[in-house]
Amino acid sequence: MKYRSLLIGILLFITIFWVIRYYTGFNQAKIRGVTIIELNKSDKHMVFYGSRHCNDKNDPIFKDIGKWFYKLNPQIVLVEGYYDTKNYIDADNAIQKGEMAYISYLAQKNNVKLGSVEPSMAEQYEYLLRKYDREKVLAMYVLRQLNQYQKQQGNLPMSFPEVLEEYIAGLSKSGFPVKEEECNFVFIQKLLNPYLKEELNKNNWTQVDAYSIVYNKGTDINEIYQEIYVLRNENLKAVIRENLKQYDRVFVMMGSQHVLDEKEHVKEVFKSIADEK
Repeated sequence: MKYRSLLIGILLFITIFWVIRYYTGFNQAKIRGVTIIELNKSDKHMVFYGSRHCNDKNDPIFKDIGKWFYKLNPQIVLVEGYYDTKNYIDADNAIQKGEMAYISYLAQKNNVKLGSVEPSMAEQYEYLLRKYDREKVLAMYVLRQLNQYQKQQGNLPMSFPEVLEEYIAGLSKSGFPVKEEECNFVFIQKLLNPYLKEELNKNNWTQVDAYSIVYNKGTDINEIYQEIYVLRNENLKAVIRENLKQYDRVFVMMGSQHVLDEKEHVKEVFKSIADEK
């Protein structure tokens, strides 16, 4: 009986411990696909939030983002993509556009300075077009965006193929050498034909395995993607260094793979700046 009571007591303690951890929000494992680095030294405090891409308002990731934002009370928020350049009507409007839009909305709502960790699109285009064929580079961007639309389509109404035409037109406006007559779906179909098993259309676009073409190693498209991925990560570290020199509380959000790949380098950057204090 003595050992049985002891065992019950130990099990009860373990159960209470994990319940408390769960409900106080410290068990990060419950948020699928999230990797977070929190760094704090010499009055410098940084949260590097690695997120999976999501626009489901019922997903716990948005509550988690808010928790970390208000915990840090940042002086500046730096995001992946160019979500810092847009305005959001309310939280639901931001969530529809994803987690980068949502953290941008929180910054705007709380009058926190907002910026991007990205090199300009013009820099990206120039870098890639020095090495690769124009249509292959364009196909990489379109397939990457197609994958994003596939993830969002359940929670964000969209008219396909018009959204891809608008995307191509947007690339043109940001400096990519796209001819006016190429901003149409017929051109997009021809552009992607070499990479797809069947021609893209408005009925099969959700089934196309754009993810594998872009992100699985061994394809021409992935080679181009990896080039720009490295460029973006180099720019990320430079932007973090610059902003840590200027601000004491910095919130950075990117896709979780960026955090996993660059966490040790980011820690080194943070330490070097904090040690200057």
